Order: sequence, then structure tokens, then C-alpha cells
Amino acid sequence: MIAEYLVLTASVATFTLIWRAILLDHKDFAKKIESLPIVGGALYCGFCASLWFTFFAVCMYNPVTVFTSPVMSFATGWLTVGAGVLFLRNAIAVLMEANGVLTDMHRTKHKD
Repeated sequence: MIAEYLVLTASVATFTLIWRAILLDHKDFAKKIESLPIVGGALYCGFCASLWFTFFAVCMYNPVTVFTSPVMSFATGWLTVGAGVLFLRNAIAVLMEANGVLTDMHRTKHKD
């Protein structure tokens, strides 16, 4: 059960990071996504998109099936996987940004 949780969390977090990179690299596509009615804002926002992608992943496969009630099992699965996805996504995004800052600092020192 733990391995299934970690694999699902890593998979969704990776997908959300790819989604983030696509939106950052393709400004026209990002504007089209943001302008979509009803779902545009949710798909453009990193936090919201991560939770909605987690919702669809848990709909397909729920690693937390220890409860007897299907509603409780789904809600618990969505919340626990969502927390893991947000933590992992934000941790990796911070590391990526820090890498960019450190690379810039390193290149700036070599110019002087």
C-alpha cells in the first residue's frame, strides 16, 4: 500500500511539473488555458491543477482502500495523495528554481 501511494504521488507530481513547464514555456498556450470557461483558472493555477490532476488519478486508482465506505475511501485517498503531490511538486519546483539561481550566480562570478 505504501509503495502504491508513493508511485501514484510521484506520477501525479511529475505530471504537474510537466504541466507547469509547458505553461511557463508556451505563453500562448497558457493564455488559451487560462481563458477557458469554468476550468481555465483551475488548470492555470499550480495548486488547483495539482489537486484536480490528483482527483482524476484517484478516480482511476485509489491506493487508500482501507475504509469500508467508498465515499470515505475516495475522500481519504484524494486528500492524502493530494497532500503528497503538493509537497513533492513544491519541493521539486523549489529545487529547480534554486538550481537556476545558483547557476546564474556561478556564471556571473566567471564573467568578473
